[in-house]
Amino acid sequence: MGSATATLPGAVRYEALIAVRQRLLWVVLAPMAALIALVAVSSPAAGDADSASAGVAVTALGLSAFYTMGVGVALSDCLARHRAGGDLLEATPTAPTVRLLGAVGGPLAVALVPAGAVLLLVGTIRALVDASPDPIGAAAVALLTIVAPGALALTALAVVLGLWLPVVFARIAVVLTWGWATLLTPGLLPVPTVTGTILSPLGGYPAVTWLGAPSTWADRGETGPLRLAADDGAALLNLGATLLIGLALLALARLLLSEAGSRIRKEDQTR
Repeated sequence: MGSATATLPGAVRYEALIAVRQRLLWVVLAPMAALIALVAVSSPAAGDADSASAGVAVTALGLSAFYTMGVGVALSDCLARHRAGGDLLEATPTAPTVRLLGAVGGPLAVALVPAGAVLLLVGTIRALVDASPDPIGAAAVALLTIVAPGALALTALAVVLGLWLPVVFARIAVVLTWGWATLLTPGLLPVPTVTGTILSPLGGYPAVTWLGAPSTWADRGETGPLRLAADDGAALLNLGATLLIGLALLALARLLLSEAGSRIRKEDQTR
């Protein structure tokens, strides 16, 4: 454990530096972040919210719904590249789990920087308008409880799909799955979906409970056993479920990489 703790920051830093140099990451995410920032600054939905914190929450939900989708698309091949081998990190004595967390955590941290900048911008504007620092604190809460957990869950799904499928099909599956889990409701299309439940990774329950977003963002106006009333318990369940989904998918990715490594070693031994 001590060795992992010591080497993990280095692995994350190395992978983050590699991610910064990847053109695709910025081609996908920078325009999306700029568009969401423009909408957030000019949209009545955020500007006319009941409170400054609610306005920040609405912006965070927009980021979670659409920007996070771009994160999943951009990072879906990051573990597939590692499986191909031949990079500096693979040549180090770092534990496989640490390599996995670095390979995912570094690029994800970089990908969340524009989202954090958008939230900080909106929070600062609202703070100046309201002459209160509360919106800036709300921006930090929104990043940590709404955007980042969902991005972790989708990135974990994306890298698993990237290990199973060609990258183009993995990216299509990422978009479809995220839309199904966060945007599609029975009112739009009569199919089973987790949107509006405590299993949805959108972050609606924390947004409603802790930041005062409109209540429809939690249950999406539907009823059911997993569509709970928005309160602290439901928000914690929603946040915990999102994090648990992300960690479970990372564990699956670790297993897939381990199996692939074992297969490659056996092939090398038979040659």
